[in-house]
Amino acid sequence: MVIAFASFWMLHDYPDTAKFLKPDERRVLQARLLLDNDGCSHEYKRRFIRDAFLDWKIWVSAFMFHAALMPVYTFSLFSPTLTANLGYAAATAQLVSYLVCIM
Repeated sequence: MVIAFASFWMLHDYPDTAKFLKPDERRVLQARLLLDNDGCSHEYKRRFIRDAFLDWKIWVSAFMFHAALMPVYTFSLFSPTLTANLGYAAATAQLVSYLVCIM
């Protein structure tokens, strides 16, 4: 909490507001930000949405993300039910399934 509170005064939005930078360092950082922003569009186009849905790399990464998380969520959501069916009471089933998940 202390670090989060102090970061309000420690973090700077842009090189112009950073008082700890020297003028030449500030110019270098601003030039790097301009170069980094060079390929980005500054307007909304429907083509960007269409391109995102038609890009195969996005579909593959979405499939990999869901394939990686599905077993984790399946186990954590159904393990209390499976443990309760073994004859444990509800509170004990929750505790046993929690212990199995963290091990």
